[in-house]
Amino acid sequence: MVQSNSLDTSTIENLVKRAVDYLRQWTGHELETIITRSLKDSRPIIAEIGKQVYLVGHYCIRQVDNKWWQVIYRYSDNDGHYFANRTAAVCYAVCQQTGKLVLADRILKLDQDVGRFLIKTDFFKARFYQAQQKNNLAKVDLFKNRYFEAKIRLTEAQHQLEKSLKSAKYF
Repeated sequence: MVQSNSLDTSTIENLVKRAVDYLRQWTGHELETIITRSLKDSRPIIAEIGKQVYLVGHYCIRQVDNKWWQVIYRYSDNDGHYFANRTAAVCYAVCQQTGKLVLADRILKLDQDVGRFLIKTDFFKARFYQAQQKNNLAKVDLFKNRYFEAKIRLTEAQHQLEKSLKSAKYF
């Protein structure tokens, strides 16, 4: 009987699997080294991984949907924080790691205000259109006023957030 020079497919699959596992482990180790080295210089590394995922030192920032960004600390088990502004999320992560905790907390609070007013404006706008369709004039006036009030507060909160982000830029 003639013996074939080809390898068994399961052997090839095992070799490929081991090579992929090795590369995954090596990449993780090298990334850990880069992060540690960058934090010793007091400047966290900022890298884009994929289309909507960023690595900022020990923080991962990923887009949850079209409006929201999730910031997750590497050594924490909780879900992290949600931000309405990507720049605020990145500045928060940088400030947390460079010891500017007061500024990081301010950015977090201001962005949470922006997020809350975004939700309120969307809600009141939908209720306003609903009341218009039903010709309920009392509710039309009510939700129109609440919508415009929430919109004014949203604009003010966005302005305050932008001021904080500009001041963070200089650090």
